[in-house]
Amino acid sequence: DAHTAEVALRFAESGHLVVGTLHTSSVRKSLSRMIGLLPEEARGVGLFTLAHNLKVILNQRLVPRLCTCAVPQPLDELSESQREVIDSLALPPQLTLRRRIGCAHCKQSGFLGRVVVPEAAFFPDDAVVREQMEAALRSNGNVLDIPGVAYYSREASVASLLAQGVIDIDAARAGLQ
Repeated sequence: DAHTAEVALRFAESGHLVVGTLHTSSVRKSLSRMIGLLPEEARGVGLFTLAHNLKVILNQRLVPRLCTCAVPQPLDELSESQREVIDSLALPPQLTLRRRIGCAHCKQSGFLGRVVVPEAAFFPDDAVVREQMEAALRSNGNVLDIPGVAYYSREASVASLLAQGVIDIDAARAGLQ
C-alpha cells in the first residue's frame, strides 16, 4: 500500500537495505507497480528516491525441471507451436532439445522439481545513470534502455535453460508466458 511504499523509500534514503515482494509478471510491471504505490502528494520525492536508491529488480517464474531420464528430442518431431517457441528464442542451430519420458525416480512424470526462470535488471551506482533513471521515471520512459543498466530478459533465461537441457520445450513455453 502507499504507506508501506513511503516507509520503504524513507528507509532506503537513510541507507537501509530494503527488500520487498511484489506480485507482477515482469521487471517492467514491477517498476510500474512501485511507482503506482507512491502517494500522489509524495510522487516527486518518491521518484527521486526510487531512481537514486534502486539496486535490482528480480522477477522469477518456476517451471518444471526435467528428470535425468530425459532423452534427446529430434527437431523434426516438434509441433508447429513448439517450433514457434524455438524460433522466437534465437537458439544455436546445433541445439539438442530434451524431452521427458519418466522413470521410477521421477514417478513416471519426467520432471524432478522446479527451476527458476529469472528476469532481472541491475542498476549501477553511477550518478549519470541515476539522473537518467529519474528523468525516465518522471516521463514514463523505459529505464531498462538506459546505457549502464544491465537487463537479463526472461527469453535469455529460457533459452539458456533449454540449451542446457534443464527444461523441455513445453516448460520453455510456460516460462515465457
